[in-house]
Formats: sequence, structure tokens, C-alpha cells
Amino acid sequence: MLYSTLALTERHLSRHAYEFVWLGVLISCERSLGSHHVKRFLDAGGGASHLGLATAISAMAEDSEGYLFVGVHWVHHLLTANAGEEYFVSFAKVIGAVRSTLAYMTASTVYN
Repeated sequence: MLYSTLALTERHLSRHAYEFVWLGVLISCERSLGSHHVKRFLDAGGGASHLGLATAISAMAEDSEGYLFVGVHWVHHLLTANAGEEYFVSFAKVIGAVRSTLAYMTASTVYN
């Protein structure tokens, strides 16, 4: 019941955006069992380039701890470095044509 309410009930996202976020989650968890979401994504107008962007966003969000590490341990060696700012600059390059709100939603869903 809870899964149906949270995951299957239509809410505010378009079908494409919804499946984009789901792909990000499945990629980060390496869950091939959810492959039916790929078909739903394609049916909603997604394609290979969007799948590539979902993969890049997921990978960057999953490995964002490196930016935190640099910010805590090494910034005092490089006074002009700003790890948080670098993350957002890099993230903006990675997301490409994806709306920033969708990209950040996907990243925050993936980040553990």
C-alpha cells in the first residue's frame, strides 16, 4: 500500500521526469530488475542521450563525498579552492539540457 501510494500514484512530475528520477535511483543501486522503467522512460519520450545524463547525474551525486573531503581536509592548503562551488560548477556542466530542478531532484534521490 505505501509503495503504491508513493511510487505509483500520479503526482506533480511528468511521466518523463518521473521515469528519469527512477532511472537515477536504479542506476545508483545497480538494480537491473527495474528495467521496465527503461521502457516507460522511452515511451515517455526519453532516449539514449537522456539516459546518459541520468547516468552522469547519478554517478556524480553518488560520488560527491570527494568534494566534502576536499572541503574539510585540503582547502586550508589551497586558500582559493572552494569545494562546494566546484561541485555546483561541475554539476552544471554534467546536467546538460536537463532542467536543473529535475537534475537536483534526481541527485538528491540518489545521494546516500
